[in-house]
Amino acid sequence: SFHVTGVQTCALPISNTGALATLTLQGNTNATFSGNISGAVRLVKMGGGTETLSTQTQVNFGANNNTFTGGAAVYLGTLAVQNPQGLGGASGSTPGAVELFGGTLSLMSNGSGLNGTVVYGNPSTNGLNVAVNAPATINVDRVGANSGNAIQIGNLLMGDQALTVTGGNSYRLLVAGTTTLRGAANVFSPTLVQRSEEHTSELQSRETI
Repeated sequence: SFHVTGVQTCALPISNTGALATLTLQGNTNATFSGNISGAVRLVKMGGGTETLSTQTQVNFGANNNTFTGGAAVYLGTLAVQNPQGLGGASGSTPGAVELFGGTLSLMSNGSGLNGTVVYGNPSTNGLNVAVNAPATINVDRVGANSGNAIQIGNLLMGDQALTVTGGNSYRLLVAGTTTLRGAANVFSPTLVQRSEEHTSELQSRETI
């Protein structure tokens, strides 16, 4: 397993070809990763800072076109993902599920234009599967351009918890797969909107300007 603390910028590739290893981001300072992660790796966000998985850079045009398969977990702070394949799914790979135990998962992409759909995960599927295991927040927004896009994930599993969706620029969260509610005390903020004709669920983000 790997533990990263106090590193503000990193562009090195991280790969594991053996048994599943955990990459833990546990600092309280903000940091940016612009490399690539591949293989049997599980990404865990700890600590109160913001860890950004950036989109392409001048140094690495394929930054965070990631293919790791162990999924991700957020406990504290913010994990900001600016590349739709930042949590896996690039090159046809199958990403693991994303589990929220607190903190904020921020999914930020400009998309290809206005009022489009951005699939997080493997773009040939419905997208990443997300499980909410404790009160948590998903933020959806652009990086720097466009508006009105839907950030799409696959299945959403609510473990008798509260999910808050925030964002800006008329972005929204689209659940293209199955929404499963476990327990009687699930809370969505804002309200979950069912789109039965497409068998999807949608959460309009709360605007923060």
